[in-house]
Amino acid sequence: MRKSRRLVVFSELEKTAFYEAPNFDDSDREEYFNFSEDEIKLIGKSKEIHLNIYTAIQLAYFKVTKMFFYLPLSDVNKEDLKFLITRYFPEAPEPLVISIKYTYYAGKKAILKHYGYNDWSKKFYQIAIDQVGRIIRLDTTCNFIGRELIKFFQSIKVVKPGYSILQNIVS
Repeated sequence: MRKSRRLVVFSELEKTAFYEAPNFDDSDREEYFNFSEDEIKLIGKSKEIHLNIYTAIQLAYFKVTKMFFYLPLSDVNKEDLKFLITRYFPEAPEPLVISIKYTYYAGKKAILKHYGYNDWSKKFYQIAIDQVGRIIRLDTTCNFIGRELIKFFQSIKVVKPGYSILQNIVS
């Protein structure tokens, strides 16, 4: 087996926590799928119920991770879907069919605007490199730098970059 030469910033467990869709339990669902009035307006903007359901999923996941996940419906936790449909969309048709590409981008754009976030882009790369220069004055370990960068991205309201981009910034 070929070993990767990439810099290890986070352990596999940390990568899962920082970069994979959340795995909610019942109490997490109660917390993160408990939408404010403004959030309910956001997820109910479309006349297409499937778009509203997918936006609700993205919104809850974004609240936890400050990321978006390009998930086909088959990969969304069934309990999350059931909870959302029961609470907010009892009129949803069965089987639920979602056109992922359009729905993903429409929901993402609305959520970013609602929270005043910017999607990660190359324009933030140099800003992140400059921040690393400040972080290494405190601690030079990759894990510390990675964690501090994630906090920094949240503080400037930028969706954190993918893990491989983060590895490049830290290195």
